[in-house]
Amino acid sequence: FMMPITMFLAILLINNWFTAKKGLMMGLLNASGGLAGAIVSMIMPTFLDNFGWRMGYFLIAGLFALLTVPNALFLLVENPGSIGLNAYGDELSAQTQNNEPIHALSIPYEEAKKMKSFYILFIGIFLSAFGGGMMQHLPAHFSGLEFTSGQVGSLFSLVMAGMIIANISVGALNDKIDSTITLTVVVVCMVIALFFLATTRSFLALSIVMFILAFGLGGPAVLTPLVVSEVFGIGDYPRIWSILGMAPSIGMSISGPLWGAVYDVTGSYAIGMYAMMGLAIIY
Repeated sequence: FMMPITMFLAILLINNWFTAKKGLMMGLLNASGGLAGAIVSMIMPTFLDNFGWRMGYFLIAGLFALLTVPNALFLLVENPGSIGLNAYGDELSAQTQNNEPIHALSIPYEEAKKMKSFYILFIGIFLSAFGGGMMQHLPAHFSGLEFTSGQVGSLFSLVMAGMIIANISVGALNDKIDSTITLTVVVVCMVIALFFLATTRSFLALSIVMFILAFGLGGPAVLTPLVVSEVFGIGDYPRIWSILGMAPSIGMSISGPLWGAVYDVTGSYAIGMYAMMGLAIIY
């Protein structure tokens, strides 16, 4: 239930408020989540040692209320037009180079759900979330390589820190080029990282691989909402995204147990990583 009132709403706000730099803003949105997680991860162990898990939950609840309720009541506005403003970049996209007006794409929800692209996108977004399921198992994979707890923590920290950089970079790249090329770069990064994850036991090599993996894991979260708005427009975006936005959660919930099953059956995550290379190309 947190998703609709946090990330879902934030994505809608970015689509309403930004025409230009939308990719960069989507990247900053996802990077901010990683940064907040990194900060909380540093604070929480000490807090738990001193005050216990019960007070830890109260701290998280208090931070959540502090950061959402005042903003919702006094700062956030759903549409810039309601307060006499234009979305950022509207003045740049309102005309072509010949100063002729262009019409923004806007496909109604009822029409969109009859289109093949609607279901193709759902499948692609669903498959892209399988990388997130793998993230849950990376500590176990690294432990199986007989790394120390400190080394496992370092590798996991590298991919989390890399995702902050990757989210912003992918969003900015999408603004400069287009989503097709950007998605191709993300998939190439994912395939390279998965191959070396499956074949490498060197801590130094895996430290580099973690940074490449960050682009493969972080890219889809940034690009997915942008691709949906490119395909269907923003006129009926909330209703369309309310369906397509479920795909990552479904993919994550299914892929986590699947990755575990792969290990239980084969004794290794390698086969799952090879299969994920194929899924990455498909999505």
